[in-house]
Amino acid sequence: MPFPDLSAFEADVERKRLAALERISGLPIAALVWGPAPAAGTLLAETRVVLRDRLQSEGHLVRFSEELVDPSSSHSILAQQIAQAEAHDLVISLPASPGSIAEIHDFARIPGVSHKIVAFLNSEWNDGYANQSLVQLQSVATCQIQLYTPDGLPANIVDAACALVRRLQEVYYMLGRRY
Repeated sequence: MPFPDLSAFEADVERKRLAALERISGLPIAALVWGPAPAAGTLLAETRVVLRDRLQSEGHLVRFSEELVDPSSSHSILAQQIAQAEAHDLVISLPASPGSIAEIHDFARIPGVSHKIVAFLNSEWNDGYANQSLVQLQSVATCQIQLYTPDGLPANIVDAACALVRRLQEVYYMLGRRY
């Protein structure tokens, strides 16, 4: 008995494969982006805006923390920021100075929040305590560190952050998230 023509079956399998990849790519991620205020006029502040715009154009929800802080709230700014981080899938941190890295240290120790943080650190600051201690603190239970060089801004941070979002889409899809 001859084998049946599998071309229609093969076309159906291919259609299903491509549809699954499209669903993965369309899975929205909620990202919180920390960093210098857009009005700061620095290249890193511009990078933050470019990253937000790019992720939004790809269908993701992107917020800046300062847009969510309620000064009339009875909760401290720290408590509000923890709530923000808990509510979002990913926190992308772009500290503008070695001093601002101290804020990341606060969140890198908080269970339930720390694993969501990806901190992009300027590699020119690697000799300082702030970068060294965060890199040494990095583990599966704390924040992730991505080093960058300023001469590649904004593309190096934007491209790396978008790649992380794509990996997160894949993980969430594999875990059953379909919205």
